[in-house]
Amino acid sequence: IGSPKLFGITISLWLGLAFISGFSSRLRRPEFYWQAYALIFTDICFITVLMYASGNITSGLGALMMVTIAASGILLGGRISFAFSAFATLAIFISQGYRLLLGQQAPTEAYVQSGLLGAGLFAVALLAYLLTRRLQASEALAEQRKV
Repeated sequence: IGSPKLFGITISLWLGLAFISGFSSRLRRPEFYWQAYALIFTDICFITVLMYASGNITSGLGALMMVTIAASGILLGGRISFAFSAFATLAIFISQGYRLLLGQQAPTEAYVQSGLLGAGLFAVALLAYLLTRRLQASEALAEQRKV
């Protein structure tokens, strides 16, 4: 099960977006937060399509989403990573449902793996949130000691 053609097209588009975003970040247009929101959103979308094209959840590509969710928590302040992890979990389940609609019955463990990946994404979001809060507290303490 899988689609090498879809995988190749998705990787090519993702690589092109990476080059464009590299130039965009150098120009600082649009501003940082808008770039980060857009890139994290598109990363989740591209990873979901790559997972679908390579056999869905059993491919192991879902681990890439954990890196994306952790980056969203660290770069954007923590709480937004919960929204991104919810979106990623929803995307994973939609991908599973789409495969089911096409008649490509996934094994039962694929649904369990999807749920576990979703729970893992929320755990990563929680860790990123706690790490961000701790870093902000350390920064505030350092600033207070500086004064």
